Amino acid sequence: MSVVLILRRARRDLGLLGLTALIAAVTVFLACAAPRLVHDTVDRGAREAVATAGRSTDLVLGSNLIADLPGTGSTPVTAQQVIDLAPLIPERLPPALRGVAQSALPFAVTQAVDVVGAPVEVGMRFAALTPDGRGHLVVERGELPGATAGASDDAPIRVALSAVAARRIGADVGSVLRLETATDAFDIRVSALVAPDAGQTPADQRASWIDIPNLWPDETDGEPVVGTGRPRTEQVSVLIDPEAMTRVTAALVDPVPAGIRVTLDPDGFTADLVTRVAQDIDALKGTAADLTPGEPITLLAQSSFEAALADYPPAASAATAQMTIAIAGMLVAAITVLLLASALLTARRAAGLTLERARGTSLVGIGCRAGVEAVVTTALATVVGVGGAGLVFPGPGTLWWVVALVGLVAIAVPVVQAVRVARAAWPTSRRVANPSERRRAARMQGRRRLVLEALLGAVTLAAVVAVVQRGALPAGPTGGGPGSAFAPGALGVDPLVAIAPALIAASVAVAAARLLPLALRPALRPARRSRGIAGLLIAAQLDRTPTILPVFAATLAVGILFAGGSFAATVDSGQENASWLAVGGDARADGSFTPDDVTRVQGSPDVTAAGARLVLRGVDATGDRGSTLVSVTGVTAGSERLIGGRPDDPDYRATATDIRSLRGEDSYSEVEAPVRALADAALIERYGETGLSVDINDRMVELDLVGPLDVPLAGQTDEVGSRLLVDLDALSNAVGTPLPATTIVVDGAGAASAVASLGPDAEVETRAGWLAERRGSALIAGTTHTMQLAAGAAFVLAMLAVAAAVLGQARGRVRDVALMRTLGAERGAGWWLALAQTLPVALAAFLGGVGAGALILYLVGPSLGLDILTGREETAMVLDQATLAVAAAGIILTLAAAILGERVAANRRALPTVLRVGESS
Repeated sequence: MSVVLILRRARRDLGLLGLTALIAAVTVFLACAAPRLVHDTVDRGAREAVATAGRSTDLVLGSNLIADLPGTGSTPVTAQQVIDLAPLIPERLPPALRGVAQSALPFAVTQAVDVVGAPVEVGMRFAALTPDGRGHLVVERGELPGATAGASDDAPIRVALSAVAARRIGADVGSVLRLETATDAFDIRVSALVAPDAGQTPADQRASWIDIPNLWPDETDGEPVVGTGRPRTEQVSVLIDPEAMTRVTAALVDPVPAGIRVTLDPDGFTADLVTRVAQDIDALKGTAADLTPGEPITLLAQSSFEAALADYPPAASAATAQMTIAIAGMLVAAITVLLLASALLTARRAAGLTLERARGTSLVGIGCRAGVEAVVTTALATVVGVGGAGLVFPGPGTLWWVVALVGLVAIAVPVVQAVRVARAAWPTSRRVANPSERRRAARMQGRRRLVLEALLGAVTLAAVVAVVQRGALPAGPTGGGPGSAFAPGALGVDPLVAIAPALIAASVAVAAARLLPLALRPALRPARRSRGIAGLLIAAQLDRTPTILPVFAATLAVGILFAGGSFAATVDSGQENASWLAVGGDARADGSFTPDDVTRVQGSPDVTAAGARLVLRGVDATGDRGSTLVSVTGVTAGSERLIGGRPDDPDYRATATDIRSLRGEDSYSEVEAPVRALADAALIERYGETGLSVDINDRMVELDLVGPLDVPLAGQTDEVGSRLLVDLDALSNAVGTPLPATTIVVDGAGAASAVASLGPDAEVETRAGWLAERRGSALIAGTTHTMQLAAGAAFVLAMLAVAAAVLGQARGRVRDVALMRTLGAERGAGWWLALAQTLPVALAAFLGGVGAGALILYLVGPSLGLDILTGREETAMVLDQATLAVAAAGIILTLAAAILGERVAANRRALPTVLRVGESS
């Protein structure tokens, strides 16, 4: 009989039961899919970070070649032994490293040896030609050096070098050069001119020969550097057979560095593997000898893995924290909406449950029937939610405890609600009949509620204070140990960060529900004084405190929507500001430029401003208070506003005025001394009164430090020492020769085309390209995408909460409207009553959501590392007004649709029947 009753009840309430199951399935889907999105985002960020770092993440197992010299007692180590050992290394690595090891490349490169009798001063390095190296070479002329077995000790060593290097040192195929060391001298013969594999990209070519410096010199290598006066020298590397390396090793006094470079595959990385690989590398630094058991070679492990990826852990933590806030709030809102849907279903069955209880059914029996139905629907919802998440977002990362929590709520809540309804209809405890006792009981209940609300506020305050003080991102030394950014769990999020938005929303929802009736009270006076019962009843409805549960759900959802949109707007605004600092204008070109180049760019179409600058790093500066190294930046007229910062930035506006003052009113037809300069605070404090001179092209130029330089300069992140900014024309006149510009910055719609006309030798960067690269990065794009999905889901949940609030009071409104109509109320009174009952929930949800979102943004936002994602040290919070408009429009439309649907359904019912038979008819 119980099974038949359960089936009959389910068939009768199929619509609401299906809605509850659907919400449960969606909640399970979100609980499975959202964490997978977070994992996928940080994993893609890890792969991108490793790929961007390139060979900086490689593990280098270093050693030395040891010559077989009599009387030394040392075990010889040859280049061939190192080459033979390389293929065995990957399988001997720790598990995490072994999983991402891509290749093991041996190398052996000597220190520079002086060439005797060359047309220019030459320092030559010898590098062993490995099998992998032979596969990445193109022989232009001659023949690669081979084995030298049987050759006499006096025979020239055959070498291969690049055609550019041969031309720079005056050599060709067949040329014989003499080299001398401290203990020996020998000859080499150029047997081949080679070039890198044309099938490789320039980046791959550099990576293939990273351990051999100066193997592929550029045509401009060795030219004197502007501002230094240093002479031209040639540094080249040549390739020799591994057997010949043994002879070179014996001739050198210094050890010959050798080793094996283990390259890592970026595609094999995850966020977890970044941590484990960092730990493995750190452990290998003390136990690299375990990789060569029984071998005469001793290896020393070195890697810049942690330094190369130093920016990844905080960026991943910042992204994870932002996504977790949105996802946690979304899941709490989803569970709350699930409670509301279950409450709607229980309210619909209230009459039947009361009847069952009146017929003698025990509370246990009522609870069991509700539990059986809940278990079946929850099981189906879980299967659908987990399966859907597996199809749409496959991969690891599911928080199964969250799925279990959703299932527990979906099963327990209908049981508890059904038992409460049945128990309330037939209470077992004595009801208080004395009016004074009833008032006393009501006061006690109000006090208990105030205590609970105060406790909620205290917990919220404690969570926010803890988040503000401790922050959301890991901080500590590198090394994979405790406190390290690479330590286990370092990419996780503090639970307080995840729960803080929900606590803030709950506190704000309680405050909004309490304060809204007080705020509406002055507007209710005309309604109370109106004729008829309709105005009085509507005023009474508006004066009530809204139900907390739908207000909390909608407040949290709107708050997450608003905070998420504001986080995205803040990051977007911060990146926009950072792009000006990185580029200086709409486009920038770096190279060596003449005044004609600058003039041509300034005259290009759609160019609103253009200026040039010269950047000299590591310049010697001398004053009465000692010497120091400085970076000197010379700017031309027209570039005052192109040194960095947004055009409306007041700090850069002030600096632009200071730059104009450097020129004064005099022309520079004659040498003017001293040259006016802006300097950073350290230089002004040290040399401001005594003056300072800088060495430019072997000429001391006296400077007059006339003002501070307290803003960063665009594109100048590698400055050496303190900073100086001067007028380029004044500096050229003081030196006595025109100084070429090294940077041209352009503003305007035609900036990109203007800098492109400077030729292929110019390194061009555009602000649009900079922004596209940053916003297209895996972490930022993934975070934005996840936040948008979470915000969209939160928006839908907010609408469901508002709709549930409307439908939850629908049955009571039918009775009230029937009473009002019999007492002479107008036909449209039902619309006003529906609006009066639902408007407080909508207003509290919207206003509370705006307040909660703003509090989340300003209280929790600074702890989320938004500056890491924007690229600026200081990022101002931005309120996204578009999400407010979307939330308001959505609430209004949902409210209107729910009321319209309810009133259409209510008008089909005979109101006298409601009064005569009851609202259960």
